[in-house]
Amino acid sequence: MSLPRDKEIRRQVLTSLNPEFKNSWHRSKRIKEFLKDLKEAGVEASLKEDSFRDYSLKIKLSTGEELTVYHSPKKNTYKIDLRQVKHSFLLERLKEIWHGESARPGKGYHIYVDGSCLADKIGYGAVVLKDNSPVAHLSGPVDAKTAGNTRQVAGEIEAVIKALEWARDKKISKVSIYYDYEGLRSWALGLWKAKLPLTSSYRDKVASSGIDIKWVKVDAHTGNRWNEEADRLAKKGASKANEFSGQGELF
Repeated sequence: MSLPRDKEIRRQVLTSLNPEFKNSWHRSKRIKEFLKDLKEAGVEASLKEDSFRDYSLKIKLSTGEELTVYHSPKKNTYKIDLRQVKHSFLLERLKEIWHGESARPGKGYHIYVDGSCLADKIGYGAVVLKDNSPVAHLSGPVDAKTAGNTRQVAGEIEAVIKALEWARDKKISKVSIYYDYEGLRSWALGLWKAKLPLTSSYRDKVASSGIDIKWVKVDAHTGNRWNEEADRLAKKGASKANEFSGQGELF
């Protein structure tokens, strides 16, 4: 059997020949759990049958809005795209339902940090949670002279420093810091040798902060709600690098 050259038509033909491909989405435990959680939360939703792709599908809401779920088979991870959902209340509810317990780290102060480098412009971002609710978003640019050749690592470092400064100003003595770059923890605890002025200064600032820190590793770009938010804030900071004033942004 000869197949059409058009990529999309070819995919549709192959899908019709292989119903197992479509059924795999219906059998997905992650999708089943999400649909069940939506129903229990009173959100009517269903799979959009004509949207099935190798690594994505759409879920249609009773409001007429749609969301997209992406799957990475190699890592067996899922990511949700909610950009088509315009109702702010529903958007926040969907985030909570999708992320489940991962969006609720627990009592106390939890800080997610990240750095970004866009077109050689560097930024930092951090979101602070208190008892599962966001209380501060930190974002700003990083001076290129300070960063040297470290690129986004300088942003990761600055995010921790700004977060600790924020905590100290609020007289907070204990925090959990969620990070995706191992150097943040390893330099702070002396597990990695701080060979550069940037990393040695970082190590000293963490040590002198007087704050009890619990370090928690998270995987980057796997859909963790607050890690993604820190990444967004870091990108926002990088976009303002040309306006660098030495100050960050708190909002």
